[in-house]
Amino acid sequence: MLVDDNEQVLTVTTRILSAMGWEVLAFPDPQVAVEIVDKINPKIDLLFTDFNMPRMNGAELIKIIKEKKPNIKTICMSGLDNKKDCDSNGCNIFLSKPVGVSEIQMAVDELFPPRSR
Repeated sequence: MLVDDNEQVLTVTTRILSAMGWEVLAFPDPQVAVEIVDKINPKIDLLFTDFNMPRMNGAELIKIIKEKKPNIKTICMSGLDNKKDCDSNGCNIFLSKPVGVSEIQMAVDELFPPRSR
């Protein structure tokens, strides 16, 4: 699951994750992502989220999703120093923006080594 209110970042990151072999559920609104988890409970292995979003920040989203799916792995990215907030809500990896393809791939590979997928 990918959540980012910036449509361009959402599109590019979806393409990167898809090229890595992931099936991506992408949402520009964190509240909609929570509603989808509540309503249809999709199988989700990874939550990849931006921190700064309207209505709910990435740390809050991580906390809510982890309560529903405690085994989910999480990556939070931000252009600001929000690492402490993300970490305190169960974030596995924090990435500082700007984030490139190699950083995304390394973070995902750290959580899901290629042989374990």
